[in-house]
Amino acid sequence: MKKNKLMLTLFCCLCVAQIAVPISMIIHREDILRTGALYRFRTEPVDPSDAFRGRYVALDVQASRMLIKDKDEFERGEKLYAELTRDENGMAKIKKLTRKPPDSEDYLKVRVMYWFTRPIDGDKNRRVGMLRLDMPIKRYYMDEYEAPRAERAYNSRSRSGEVNSFVDVRVKRGEAVVEELYIGEKPVYEYLKDMR
Repeated sequence: MKKNKLMLTLFCCLCVAQIAVPISMIIHREDILRTGALYRFRTEPVDPSDAFRGRYVALDVQASRMLIKDKDEFERGEKLYAELTRDENGMAKIKKLTRKPPDSEDYLKVRVMYWFTRPIDGDKNRRVGMLRLDMPIKRYYMDEYEAPRAERAYNSRSRSGEVNSFVDVRVKRGEAVVEELYIGEKPVYEYLKDMR
């Protein structure tokens, strides 16, 4: 009898834990959306399919590439904290990278992917060092039927040179939640609706 009660107690604890974990994740995400600082990041969306998570627009955030002076300053795979600020157009950019969390709440946890160089103003003899960061702003989930349309809309505007896409992201203590994707200054669903 004692063994049955113990098993029942353990089973009940397991059930509570299985319910509590997803609920706490949802509450945490909603807290960031409600109280996190709003940052707008320029992006270049692409639309892959993820069989386990559904359809989404992959985001390539321009702020994930930044100028650096010395390629040996950071190591590949190193975890860093990117303190955020806004440029003159209100777009998010990285103010500085640190190895410890900054005092500000407006930072992201990032990881160094690699270092590369690129020409300055098309001059192959003059090059500048760039650092590529893995940022927590990677996907905007959409309805599975709308995601391919968003990709086509972006690609058609991109080829004509008209594209201006960005995401609104809520940031709080290193965490980020993508709030909205914009194509051509309109929220993506509104943009797709206007295309019909």
